[in-house]
Amino acid sequence: VRRCLEKRPEQRFQSASDLAFALDSLSGSGVLRSEPGTAEDRAARRALSTGYVRSWWMLAAGLAGGVVVAAWYWLGLGLASRESSSLTATLRAALTTSVDPISMTSLDRTFALAPDARHLAYQRRDGPDRLVIRALDTLASIVVPNTVGARVPVFSSDSQWVLYYSSRELRKVSVTGGQSFVVARNVGVPRGASWATDGSIIVGQQSPTDGLLRFPKEGDAGITLTHPDRERKELGHYFPVILPSGNIMFTVWKGSTETSDIALLDSKTGQWKTLITGGAFSELVANRYIVYASSSTLHAVRFDAAHDTVSSQSKPVLEGVFVAGATGAASFSTSAVGVLAYIPLSAAVDNLRSLVWVDRHGVEESIPSPMHRFLGLRLSPDGSKVALEARDLVNNDLWLWDFTRNTLLRMTKDPATDWLPVWAPDGRTLWFTSGRSGRQSVFHLSTDSQGDEPTSQDVGPQWEQFPASFTPDGKLLILQGEALDSIAPDSQASPRRLITLPGGSTGASARLSPDGRWLAYVSNESGRSEVLVQPFPNVGAGKWQASPSGGSEVRWSRDGKELFFVNSSYELMVTSFVSSLPPTFSAPTKLFDARRYLLPDLNNFSYDVSLDGRRFIMVKESNAAAFHPEVIGAVNWLNELKRQMGE
Repeated sequence: VRRCLEKRPEQRFQSASDLAFALDSLSGSGVLRSEPGTAEDRAARRALSTGYVRSWWMLAAGLAGGVVVAAWYWLGLGLASRESSSLTATLRAALTTSVDPISMTSLDRTFALAPDARHLAYQRRDGPDRLVIRALDTLASIVVPNTVGARVPVFSSDSQWVLYYSSRELRKVSVTGGQSFVVARNVGVPRGASWATDGSIIVGQQSPTDGLLRFPKEGDAGITLTHPDRERKELGHYFPVILPSGNIMFTVWKGSTETSDIALLDSKTGQWKTLITGGAFSELVANRYIVYASSSTLHAVRFDAAHDTVSSQSKPVLEGVFVAGATGAASFSTSAVGVLAYIPLSAAVDNLRSLVWVDRHGVEESIPSPMHRFLGLRLSPDGSKVALEARDLVNNDLWLWDFTRNTLLRMTKDPATDWLPVWAPDGRTLWFTSGRSGRQSVFHLSTDSQGDEPTSQDVGPQWEQFPASFTPDGKLLILQGEALDSIAPDSQASPRRLITLPGGSTGASARLSPDGRWLAYVSNESGRSEVLVQPFPNVGAGKWQASPSGGSEVRWSRDGKELFFVNSSYELMVTSFVSSLPPTFSAPTKLFDARRYLLPDLNNFSYDVSLDGRRFIMVKESNAAAFHPEVIGAVNWLNELKRQMGE
């Protein structure tokens, strides 16, 4: 490590292979071998066999960065692949750095490891271009251009291409960079994908009615393979994996990892059956094991690939892995050569945030609330309280900060994910989304009575519709998702369709103007997220774009004369609004750079506007510069898995 950090170039290692050779030579001195040696050699072997080497590798990764990662790759894979090797420990190192930090979301796994373990593709947290491809056997990283909003990276079976989703398209790019190519158009937001050797692609759809989608080859239209069954509390069919037989393993999502199932689709008959109960997000490892997530623990079963059957009881194999609670996406990826990559749960747990006011000039004022893992907020109608979504270990719950009493009160405690709170106009009732009934639905509770069980309201089969905004009189609640609907609170009536979005599009951040005459929302129907405004309730009278070049997280001022939104450069913008037909907007003006205050993936609840419109309540990471979750790589993990499975 000292030589890696040597200031004089001529005394540093000149390449990763030099370092790998030097480290490999240690095996000749007895450190990695089993023959007798000195007392120091025997102590080193004992440390290695009991796993203490992990701490050394983590320290080395922190000190030497990419050089050690490359050496970890060459040395670890080299030793693990030798039949004569006595390497028994799993060697771990951080595969990502703070230079292009990885993003973490409550919806997706944001990275993928190549089958040959030579590259890691991931969604970075900052910047307009979101896809990074890092070579693990060298020091090179590539930020792929023109990848705004890129997500769900997937490698081809030969490890030479990365598939990703961006702007309603599936695209592919070489692991060496260069131009990207369109694979499929007009694709909805995916929940996982798998790329077969014949070039066909299976995608899990974010849809309550359509499940797995197959694209036979590039340029073809998608063919729907499955449909979630609402009567069986199925919320979606996610995270497909194409097996050697050509059949498809996938997750039947039912609101939590513990209540969901791993299923097998027969590609010839179109019928599917349950393989594993109580799990989500599965991968096939070495054609011998299925590894999947339940809560924050990875479990494994033996798998007979010749007959596509499970042949053992499930065993826990790795605790403390981050899992996206809203979809079950587990942050792990495996390779064909026995390497595991994962994000520890501690990466999410340690990310504490505080509440702050920020004025129009970007000047910050602290709020005396305790720090927490805040994920979203909504200011009450009178400005005296703020409803908060916060993560406590593996659960998402709702909390309430009272400005008059300076108290933080927990409002929900159910193990299911409670999220996306919206205030009713009376300022006493919170509406939110929860999976506590076995499927995602809309609930509401009174903020005056602590501990009461929330009341459910059925919003029909469109479970992807979330509460967004109330009319000023409280008689209608706007729902957002794959369409924009309205529903009368506490009624038995079905939602009424307001705006049908083009196929594959989503509507978000929907907000009614204070006078109830205009509906502003964000849609990606153009291929890029933009702020759109339509009259309400007569939405058919026209549609106008308020953001000239990308926009998200739209808010009204309380007097209805201004619209605020976040542009594609993460700046908070303001435009004046004149209510007329057609409405008029001024040229947007930048207020301040909001990057440090925005939540992952712009979840539409990152900020709210004060009653006087002069400042904004936001969440701030405790140390945004220092916090960067790491993807941990584990070489020789397959041997560890075999031992855990009793082999």
